Amino acid sequence: MSRSPRSRPGAPRRRARRAAWALLVLLFGAASSPPVPADAQATLVLRILAFDRKLPERAQGTVKIAIVYRDGDNSGDEIVAALDRLALKNSVSGMPVKAVRMPFTGPHRLEGDLTRAGVAAAYLCPGLEESIPAISKLAQSKRILTFTATRSYVDGGASVALVRKETKVGIVVHLANSRAEGAELDSGLLRIAEVLR
Repeated sequence: MSRSPRSRPGAPRRRARRAAWALLVLLFGAASSPPVPADAQATLVLRILAFDRKLPERAQGTVKIAIVYRDGDNSGDEIVAALDRLALKNSVSGMPVKAVRMPFTGPHRLEGDLTRAGVAAAYLCPGLEESIPAISKLAQSKRILTFTATRSYVDGGASVALVRKETKVGIVVHLANSRAEGAELDSGLLRIAEVLR
């Protein structure tokens, strides 16, 4: 007489482990989906900046984009390289584009770096999670529109997230944050973005 799979010793534990693994895959599978490629992010940053009616006031002739990354981390290298490539052949609202590396060691130093560089926008790299509220406060005081590929940063105060949505790239705009950062984003952009208020 053979036993059914349910009556085998240890079978309930194996089923529970399989169910737990399946749940982990469901919960963390989306979080581990590949990020938006740097070239696509760089292109979108420039296109979104073109939708900002207040950009010419903030840029003052050159669209400088700070790439803010945790000091000692190389997470900003790809986006800097992608923006540099685009800057060779593209402009935003008739103005040249320049990426500026800014290692983050703390809000005080970042404030000085942002002031000296005169940036109009900032791209916030992964690894800054606990510092996003302080960085966002600085961006608002200096009227710098913030971008990221980390959606949770928008909840912490950033303005625009470039995120993977199934097979496409999605744009998430936190309207109140963007206005606090001195931007006035055109309704053409807001129609195609997920808008948070």
